[in-house]
Amino acid sequence: MLGLGALSLLLMASDCELFPNAADSGRPSIPQVGPGLIRVRTATTGVDTDPDGYTATVDSDSQHTSDTITAGFSDVPNGNQTVALHGIAPNCRAIDENPRQIVIDPLAIVWVIFHVDCVVAEGDVVFETSTSGDSTDPDGYQVTMDGDTRRMGDDDSIQVLGVSAGEHTALLHGLDWPCRVVGEASRPIRIEHRQSWNEAFDIDCSAVTASVAGVWDLAIDNTRVVGALCDLEAGISTIEILQDGESLSVHGLGGPDDPWSGSVTGRVVTFGGTRADDTRFDDEGGAVGGVTHASFTMLVDPGGATMSGTEQWTWVVAGEEVCTDGLSSVNGIQTGD
Repeated sequence: MLGLGALSLLLMASDCELFPNAADSGRPSIPQVGPGLIRVRTATTGVDTDPDGYTATVDSDSQHTSDTITAGFSDVPNGNQTVALHGIAPNCRAIDENPRQIVIDPLAIVWVIFHVDCVVAEGDVVFETSTSGDSTDPDGYQVTMDGDTRRMGDDDSIQVLGVSAGEHTALLHGLDWPCRVVGEASRPIRIEHRQSWNEAFDIDCSAVTASVAGVWDLAIDNTRVVGALCDLEAGISTIEILQDGESLSVHGLGGPDDPWSGSVTGRVVTFGGTRADDTRFDDEGGAVGGVTHASFTMLVDPGGATMSGTEQWTWVVAGEEVCTDGLSSVNGIQTGD
């Protein structure tokens, strides 16, 4: 049987084995156990910084973070962990290690700061033109983006450097008839950092016959004439054009030749005839009859709703040319089908 002193010594020895620090503190020491916490934030420098921030990931858990928003991960198991930063814009980079290895001690709070640096975000655009058809545009085309206009040939390629990242619009214009862009002449352009965007325009210059059928108002203004009683005032004539391919029948100008015959080649419209009983007045106010022989040459605008040109005419009275070498400017606008 152990005496009281021997029993006390045994208990003290047992305490030292169970609680190694008990002799130092005078009380038992409890081991630190439990998961830790990770806090992630960024520090961004440079220009054209990422406006929507970043994504921090620990294992399969992801959270949004930025220079002002802290991502917090709780209940992180003890031991080695990997913290990664994603969603970095192409013109930005993490300066320090990414992903980063850290060690989580029991109940520890670990801060991870990712330093990110950004540079000017820009790329380049390559514009190409390819022309087909019966003719070519002798002075080429123009492409405009962000107010910057560059000239291009029929089959050409140009590169525009230093285009800021983001959305842009490019427009190909300056095409002569009958050339036209296949598809849209205005194109959306999206530039990413250090990336090249290729935009190809196909141009068709095949011969096209303008469509001029419909009702037109012609504003006619005399610009040149030789002879007496020939100073005519401006006037408006309403005509109707019937079209069969390249052949035209023009109604409304009067005279024995009404309807006048004509034709259209590409955008060029011609028609002519005789207006009978054309009446003017002499200095005493007396009426003088006659006929006017006229021919019109008009050029249809690419849009098709207007045309402009000249009328050449001669006024004949009793077989004698009274007004000769008459020339009028003519502007037409389509008012109906």
